Amino acid sequence: MQILSILHRLDDPSACEQLAEWFEAQAALCRMQAAQMAANARRAATLRSLPERALAGDPGLASATIDFYRDIAARRQEATSRAARRLAREREIARLIRRGLSNAEVARKLGVSPSTVARTWRRISDHTFLKKNSLHD
Repeated sequence: MQILSILHRLDDPSACEQLAEWFEAQAALCRMQAAQMAANARRAATLRSLPERALAGDPGLASATIDFYRDIAARRQEATSRAARRLAREREIARLIRRGLSNAEVARKLGVSPSTVARTWRRISDHTFLKKNSLHD
């Protein structure tokens, strides 16, 4: 969604709704990023405290260290899973585009917006230097 195109149509009630939805999505993204930053800060504080706790002979140190590394492993697994899902979506979009479908047709087939397809295709073509016309047989 282009924010400027919506701003030019503010007299249209549907444009105002689209703008409100966009701002809500941006606010949700900011809240998610703030929560992620707070979690990262807590993990960093835990990591910084480990050497002091070891020198002090803290009996809970082993448990805290294990919990810390389990958390890291879980986050890595989650990131790997997200990357695998994104790669599967990129492959599917590239396959459909190779068949000659337009962004709108691909979006309809996958149940996503055409802008998602365009953004994904841009990411694919940036990494692979492919152009749509080079994919067709």
